[in-house]
Amino acid sequence: MQTFKKRERLKLRKDFEELFNDGERAVSRYFVVVYKKSSTPKIAISVKRKFGKAYVRNRLKRYVRELYRTNKDTFNSNIMLFIPRKSLSKKFKDMTFEEFKEIFFDIMSKIK
Repeated sequence: MQTFKKRERLKLRKDFEELFNDGERAVSRYFVVVYKKSSTPKIAISVKRKFGKAYVRNRLKRYVRELYRTNKDTFNSNIMLFIPRKSLSKKFKDMTFEEFKEIFFDIMSKIK
């Protein structure tokens, strides 16, 4: 069984600052991903309050964590920060997990 371990979460302020300063960006219609090569993969999800109500923001975070957990091999030892765009918030409420998966792997294909 694969799990999403605490050491795989990006939490420290200095890590976020380093990622923003040195990281590369991949942009799609629905996501901005800031990423950087690293020896240990870590992820974070940043969702603004304007995205929607708490249950919608939390569902988005659960979806991203689940896709990370089940597809760790496609993350290529990167530190990543996922930032959903406003255009996703309008569609996300009625979106199924499978539809979200397609959008997610679209942005993942743009990451080197």
